Amino acid sequence: MKYTTPVSDLIKLGDPRDTGHCDEWRDYSTLGISKNDIPQLIELLTDMDLYFQDSDLPEVWASLHAWRALAQLKAKEAIPHLIKLLDNEEYEDNDWVTEEFPKVFGMIGEEAIKPLKSFLYNSSKEEFPRITVAHGLEQIANYNPDKRQECIDILSNFLIQSTDEVTTLNGFVVSFLVDLKAVSEINVIRDAYDRDIIDISVQGDLEDVELELGLRQERSTPKPNYMDSYYEPIYKETPIYRETKKVGRNEPCPCGSGKKYKKCCLSKAT
Repeated sequence: MKYTTPVSDLIKLGDPRDTGHCDEWRDYSTLGISKNDIPQLIELLTDMDLYFQDSDLPEVWASLHAWRALAQLKAKEAIPHLIKLLDNEEYEDNDWVTEEFPKVFGMIGEEAIKPLKSFLYNSSKEEFPRITVAHGLEQIANYNPDKRQECIDILSNFLIQSTDEVTTLNGFVVSFLVDLKAVSEINVIRDAYDRDIIDISVQGDLEDVELELGLRQERSTPKPNYMDSYYEPIYKETPIYRETKKVGRNEPCPCGSGKKYKKCCLSKAT
């Protein structure tokens, strides 16, 4: 697509760290960006030709500047496109997406709540994009205090129906509830720990949560080594020696599911 000014100027901005705009985002309105530019910004956000440019070129940062500008414009039109990127495996290892999409959803606001809830509750989605989505709900609550309880209810109800198949996601949901000081949900959180569906390497054990929420003054038991819980599944499932050829991350999973190995048994082992 042929981009026009001022959207085309975003393609030249490059790495935000080079201009001191890593944590403190540039005000894109000073470049002339307005709501009239939303359609082109969405095109820029999803432009894979630019995304796959050489990593040393400024063009690879175009999508980042697009999502930041869309967030500042509170562009609800961008929500389905942002969520679609979370489903794109090309973005699964992009730390900028993981770190910034929650803030983007928070700034866009309440229009994102329903689609984020739908994604979070969809067990067919990958675990880590669902963590990003749950974080987005926490950020919406922070940016929009009038929606705080609605977001808390979504996170809490997710825990009620969740299982031990997504213990890391569950751990982050607890973490987001703690960040929101959701003391009212302590019984739901306690039940989740009782059902052993929480990865304690994320937020700690139940006593840590109760301490964070001001529900206890000190521990009753010794503090556990949380990394033991992280590595234990690996120790259990890693063989001492290998009898078969190593399976590549992008090869079909040997279990016969039809999925790539990295999307199936490899993710379960790690």
